[in-house]
Amino acid sequence: MKLFSMIILFILLFFYSCAKENNVTCETTGCKAGRHCDIEKKLCVINCTPESCAQIGEYCNPTTKECENSCKESGCKTGFVCDN
Repeated sequence: MKLFSMIILFILLFFYSCAKENNVTCETTGCKAGRHCDIEKKLCVINCTPESCAQIGEYCNPTTKECENSCKESGCKTGFVCDN
């Protein structure tokens, strides 16, 4: 009976540790240099570069560190103007 109880305890601890690991995201642990946390994906992604964004016709936003469309090409939402 004691062995059975120890096995059950081990299984419970194993599942608890796995569940705890799954809750760890880049929001809580941060990212390595050259990467940033994509909040939607909850993953660390490589920071954009002007060259990598230019290949897909976008620019590298220094604030978000992600490739974005140029407002000249995509236009702006109502009430906003394109700041060159």
